Amino acid sequence: MARTAILQPGQSYTFRQYFEMPYEPEDSLAEFGYTLQRSILTLPQSTAATKKGHKSVHPSLPAPKAFVSDSY
Repeated sequence: MARTAILQPGQSYTFRQYFEMPYEPEDSLAEFGYTLQRSILTLPQSTAATKKGHKSVHPSLPAPKAFVSDSY
């Protein structure tokens, strides 16, 4: 089934305009030949103290969950 184009040919878009569009990120990325893969990342953490004595580990912050990959 053919997809309806969401971007107008010859039209310039700002970075912000992409986020203001009423389309899902997957649809916007498909316009450029990319796909969106969502996954949970486990990132390394440090227990070193900062200059003010606060720990640099923030367990209340969620790990990033989006990854953009080239579909080629």
